[in-house]
Parts: sequence; C-alpha cells; structure tokens
Amino acid sequence: MQFSNDNTNWSTAETFSTSKAWTLTSGDGTKTVYAKLKDKAGNWSDTTIKDTIILDTISPSDGTLSATASSSQVSLSWSGFSDGTSGVGSYKLVYSASSIPAASCSSGTQIYSGTSTSYTHTELTNGTTYYYRVCAIDNAGNTSTGAINSVILPPIPEGLSKLQNDIGIEGIEREDGGTDSNNLDSSGKPKVDITYIFKIIFKDSSGNQPQYVRLYMTQRNNPTTGNFYTVDLTCTGSWASGATCSYSTLLGPAAKHKYYFEAKLANGTIVRYLTTGEIDGPVVELLNGYNMVGVPRDLSGANMDGAAAFSSTPTYRWVSNGLTTDSNKGSYVTVDSSNPVKSGEGYFISKNSSTLPELGSFSDISATSYTITLKPGWNVIGNPYAGNVKLSGVKVQKGNGELVTWTEAATNSWVVNAIYYYKGSDWGSIYTFESAGGNPDATLVPWMGYWIYVNKADDTYRLVITRQ
Repeated sequence: MQFSNDNTNWSTAETFSTSKAWTLTSGDGTKTVYAKLKDKAGNWSDTTIKDTIILDTISPSDGTLSATASSSQVSLSWSGFSDGTSGVGSYKLVYSASSIPAASCSSGTQIYSGTSTSYTHTELTNGTTYYYRVCAIDNAGNTSTGAINSVILPPIPEGLSKLQNDIGIEGIEREDGGTDSNNLDSSGKPKVDITYIFKIIFKDSSGNQPQYVRLYMTQRNNPTTGNFYTVDLTCTGSWASGATCSYSTLLGPAAKHKYYFEAKLANGTIVRYLTTGEIDGPVVELLNGYNMVGVPRDLSGANMDGAAAFSSTPTYRWVSNGLTTDSNKGSYVTVDSSNPVKSGEGYFISKNSSTLPELGSFSDISATSYTITLKPGWNVIGNPYAGNVKLSGVKVQKGNGELVTWTEAATNSWVVNAIYYYKGSDWGSIYTFESAGGNPDATLVPWMGYWIYVNKADDTYRLVITRQ
C-alpha cells in the first residue's frame, strides 16, 4: 500500500495493514489523504481510495456574554462566537460565587452545556455577586478562552416587594408571556383563556414564616374594605432571603380589576403592598362576537334587561328542555325587564363595548352562600360572587336532602364533573372545559358564564355556591 497528500507524490510502498499513522500537510483546513493497494500478483488498484477531513487546531474566537439580574435569578445570553474552520459545535457555561472562573471554563461549576445561546440561572441568593464564563467548543473539540461577566443580585427589602424583573403592571404577568395590561394575542384578538400570574416577594430576615401572604382583589373602581376577596398565595424559597409568592387565575371581562398584597408576620404585624391604594389590573376585553357572561352583583328587584346589565342587545338566557336529544335540548329566550338578569345565571351576549359595565351602584352578594335551582340537562350559570370560587368547593342538593360536595354529586352521576366556557369566534367557536380536581382545577371566575350538565330528572337539584 502507498499514501499521498496530493494524489501525485506517493510514499514508499509498504506491507498492507488495516491502519496507518499519516502526517498531513501543514496548516489547518480541508485535508484529503489518498491511498492505493497492490494485490499479491503485483496489480495496483485502478481506483484511488481517498477520504477528507477538516484539520482544526485553533480554538474558536470569543464573543460577548450579557447577564441581567433579577430577584433570585440571572438571565444570561451570549453572541459573537465564531470558528472559521470546523465551526462552533456547542457552548459551556460555568459560574462561581467567589471569583471569575478560569480560562477555557476549566474551573467553576458547570450549569449549561449545549447549542443554545441563552440560559436562566435560578434559585440564587439575593444580594450576592455571581461570576460567569461561557466558552465555545468547535467541532474538533477545541475550547475558546471564553467571555466573562459578573452581576450582583439586587437585595430584597424587608416585607413585601415586587419582583425586580417585573415589567408592566406591578405584581402580575401573563403565563403566555403576552402583555400583562390586556387579554389580546399578538394580532390584537381578545382571548378568554389567558392565565394571569400574580406574584410578590416576601422577606423576613429573621427567617420566620409569616402567618399568611394574601392577594386582595376587587372589580370596583372605588372599592371599600368589604369589596375585596382574598386568596392565600403559594410561596417558595427562603423567607430570610426572599420567598416568591404567587397565584394563577383567569380574569373575567370586568370593567375594573384592582388588587393589592398583604402579609401577616409571625409576630402579628401586618404589612401591605401597595402601602395605600390599589394596583389597576389588566383590561380584559370581551370576545369578538358572542360571549358567555354572568354578573357578580346583587340585582335583587332591579328588573334589569340585557342592555342595562351588559350593554348588549339582545341578551339570551338558556332554557333547558330536560334530558332530551341534542337536536331538541333547549332554547334561547331574550332577557327583558319582565324576565330580568339574575345573579348566579349565565347569559349569551354580543360584544357592543370592550368590557362589561361595572354596575358599581349595586352591592356584592352579602350572603355567605347562594343557591341556584338547576334543570335536568344543560344549564348556564355564573359566579354570583366577585371573587373566584373553586368548583370543588361548590355543593349540590337533591330535593330536600343533605348538601354534598360537587365531587360526590359527580360520583353519584347527578352532574357531569365539568364546567364549559366559550373560547370565541376568533378561536374556532369552540368550548373548553375544566373539572374539579383537574389540571387546572376548575374555577368559577367572576363575570364569566359556564355550561354545566345535570344528569338526572328524578328530583329538583340545586347548586349551592359558598363565598370563598
């Protein structure tokens, strides 16, 4: 066998072997090695055997590393790394809380390896400086010196404070990453199924767990103390360095959403954010076309038609025909002052304004529970309260019997374990549903309407919703 780097000048013939160490021409770049073979009769091969590789002994050129600090985390991104021979194959990111990691990422703790050009470093300690180095590795295995950066996480004040990276309305963000001031998608179409995440940081440097951290919500422009509904937040992290407390929910198309946060320390001290007043929440627009809505106000004796209650003409109420076939399961009737809007019912309306009227002159339901009489088959209901109610907390009564949980009623086949709500004409004119105990756990949101289904016609069934 013989070898060549140019297919012209050949090495001295030598005994055949299945492997051979061969010296390439100098310099990096594309290299081709040629070989030819001779059989025992002395015949050289007519076809030259060859293979090509890229020789790369030079490390990639470094780019830049950016680091942006927020509460308990650092957002990192890098760019500008290059390798003109074999190309950049991957990146290695390391960090240290004491000093800049050594060249070529040979020290520090590795937190990322792969082809992405960004990484979020989480569960960090606020007030601490973190040092980073990211190195590029080319396809030949050469590692660059690396780009460096360092950042100090902002200290968290005692008590309640918003997240450092909170952009837009304070204390709230959209789960889908959209603008937190509305319920519009990127093309400007309103959506009913957008999850909003309320978030606040609580810190007590003593490390003591607070008695509670709560969200106070209302849908009034000028609320009084009794107009707020409370939700206990779920908190993760260290109380001493700052725990993140959050609550996720849909929001109905109310004229106003206002809220604030409150915590009660272990020693009984109450702290508030904002210290006075409330935060103006997102504008949640009605869907284009038809909407399923309810009204969480006490409208007893008001005799309001759809135009007065919802600024919509006409407004339709659903009347069930019982457990009948799909083609004859009920009908829609127009709501007027002789057949007025009621709390606890749901309605179909057409969008005539961006949100529903505030109905601020009407008080909230003061009773701790509210009863809705159901009919066999499909019913359209609404949350009578101006605060969220978990479906699992709703009770069902058969005739004059004892109240049972919604889950037990579903187990008894009295009701179907689901609430259905309309997604709108922009989204296929379809329905989606939630179930008690599901993911998400079904929640009756104020100002929204829902379908529920009663399986039985053997007695009168009532839905008992308790203010939560």
